[in-house]
Amino acid sequence: MTTIEHILLILLLASLYFNWKLIQRIQSALRAKKKALRDSKRLMMRAEEAQSQTIVDKRRFIEALGEPFILIGPSGHISMANSHALALFREKLEGRHINTLSVNNELLPFIREAFVNHGSTTKEFTLSGESSPQHLNSSITAWQLDSAIVDSPILEKRIIIRNVTQNYQTNQMRRDFVANASHELRTPLTIIMGYIENLMEDGFLKEQPELSVKFLGTMFQNSQRLMHLIEDMLMISKLESGQKALLKEEWFPLKEIIEDTFARLDSIRERKQATLQCSIPQDWYIYGDSFYWAQILFNLTENALKQNSGPNLKISIEAELSPEYCHLYVNDNGVGIPTEAIPYLFNRFYRVEKNLSSEIKGTGLGLSIVKHAIEAHDCHISATSTPHEKTTFHISIPLSRFKEKN
Repeated sequence: MTTIEHILLILLLASLYFNWKLIQRIQSALRAKKKALRDSKRLMMRAEEAQSQTIVDKRRFIEALGEPFILIGPSGHISMANSHALALFREKLEGRHINTLSVNNELLPFIREAFVNHGSTTKEFTLSGESSPQHLNSSITAWQLDSAIVDSPILEKRIIIRNVTQNYQTNQMRRDFVANASHELRTPLTIIMGYIENLMEDGFLKEQPELSVKFLGTMFQNSQRLMHLIEDMLMISKLESGQKALLKEEWFPLKEIIEDTFARLDSIRERKQATLQCSIPQDWYIYGDSFYWAQILFNLTENALKQNSGPNLKISIEAELSPEYCHLYVNDNGVGIPTEAIPYLFNRFYRVEKNLSSEIKGTGLGLSIVKHAIEAHDCHISATSTPHEKTTFHISIPLSRFKEKN
């Protein structure tokens, strides 16, 4: 083999060696690239899973809030909403622009205002029964809208709508109570002060003794009205502040309390020529505070007597047992209660004007006292009425508070 042939052979071997090395490097690079692609895909999958899990966790969180929640992106499209928001808006939310929503027209202006307003906002408002979630069954509901900017991962507006109906109703009742109490107190006080001014005139007592006595009688009646009003207000206050703590509970015969009530009201019954009946066994006993049960039965019976001026009035107190309750019924056949008035019967100072009786009106707190006293005994009261036929106040007493004593 010649020298040239040796050189060519060496060059060929060198070329093969370098090509083999190149191929190895290319293969190694390909393997590294494939590994990088696999790792990248794995990371992407993990990121997607993490993002998916984050969304799931976020959804669980906003669902657990128990209050309507929506998340609005920078463009105005809703990116997330929980089921409570769906119940409030009553239409599909996610993916919708807030300007395309159309169902709850009372609520939408507050949502749009919160979105365009920079920073955090808090606003309270009320909705009618038609615009409130159907399960609330209320004529008016109150809400507090709280909004803030969330900057992860993009700037979004978070809106939470809290139901504050209970606080609203409590505050409204407090305002109504103050207004009504002021009115009720002012009326007899004005009458008393007016008569005092007349009596203080020079010579009035000597010159008109009969009229003076009449004035004093009227003043005494209105003083009694003031005293009854104050006593009733104190009783409601006690029942509301610590219902269970103030009860002096013991077993007592139910019929005995009813008979005592009838005896206390005998003069009114005789004047009204009404009939009072009790058909309850002598051995039925109730566990509770006999003082408050006496107030309950007295108020219900007196109310039936005073609110019915027609002839042949019959008032009966009956009872029956069911598997869970002792049911107590106070019935009368008087003029009845209008259907629209029944939901408000137990409100403070609420009166149903059913006749033109000239008697001094009650304080308007009797039925409210009845309701509070009954609830303090873990019982429930309701009313039904068919005018001029039958009006019934139904008290449900748990059997744990009832026994037959032999």
